Amino acid sequence: MKIYACTDMHSDFNILRKIKQNVKRLNPDFVVCAGDYTNFDKNVEKVLSFFNSMGKPVAIIHGNHEEEGLSEKICSKLKNVYFVHQGFVELGEVIICGYGGGGFNYEYPELTAFQEHPKFKKLIKGKKLVFLNHAPPYGTELDKLPNKRHCGSKTLVRFIKKVKPIIVFTGHIHPHFGKEVKIGDTRVVNPGPEGRLFIV
Repeated sequence: MKIYACTDMHSDFNILRKIKQNVKRLNPDFVVCAGDYTNFDKNVEKVLSFFNSMGKPVAIIHGNHEEEGLSEKICSKLKNVYFVHQGFVELGEVIICGYGGGGFNYEYPELTAFQEHPKFKKLIKGKKLVFLNHAPPYGTELDKLPNKRHCGSKTLVRFIKKVKPIIVFTGHIHPHFGKEVKIGDTRVVNPGPEGRLFIV
């Protein structure tokens, strides 16, 4: 499966137009966005409608710049955009799900609860899991601030080690756009605003 991943375009329609051009050229099966697609919900409906216009299914989570309920409500009215914060989209042998918001906390109890839910465990059994998480994993190159302090999610690190997604798309820390690390066998990528194509 071909997935086009992006994050943190912050209401920049020049970047969104480049994404749309790339999606048309590369023809992915799915587009995913790991949050912060607006500047504190500026033009949020317009941005999500732009994703909808790409003509591909789009899985999206909110970042720390979006209000969860508002994005969820808008996505529910769009044909091609799926809000997958603690939800999922299933496409053959691939499951896409995610956990949005946050960004500067070490612990996310709701993510732990989501991971342990029987429905989630049953859902991912025998499937390839693609996971979106706005906050990067703690203690990696993806969560390091300019002062060298790590600000990422320790919960996400435990999630990855236990659940073993094939790939995790994250964002939030702008200096690390385009970087990738591995936790066990899991690729963890900050695809950046313009994004890129991945094969899973």
